[in-house]
Amino acid sequence: MKSYIKKYGKYIDYPLLFAYLALTIFGLIMIYSSSMAWSVNYYNDSPDRFYIQQLVNLAIAYPVFLLAAVFPISISRKWMMATVLAVIFAGLSSSTLSDLRQAARKAGSASASPISSRRKSPKSA
Repeated sequence: MKSYIKKYGKYIDYPLLFAYLALTIFGLIMIYSSSMAWSVNYYNDSPDRFYIQQLVNLAIAYPVFLLAAVFPISISRKWMMATVLAVIFAGLSSSTLSDLRQAARKAGSASASPISSRRKSPKSA
């Protein structure tokens, strides 16, 4: 194990790694504290609903980040444009899929939005 760390540890960008860890921890604290009441009031779910979703996202993102942190810059320059296009495509496709899911939920039921289910209609007032 020590030989592996000595061999590949010199390639890791430690300031970037520590900044990523610090911002991740800070972001998790902010997500948990700001979304706790929203999750309970509007989704009738556990207070850590969004926190768990963010932890799942981090479980996917950390290995990708560590791979990118160890990846030699000489190879990454050759593949930079392909990587940028792949990331843009992944971001656009995930946001499009999210919008489609949200539109399908709204079309499926009249009270798809958690806020609209709490509003009183003008007829009942």
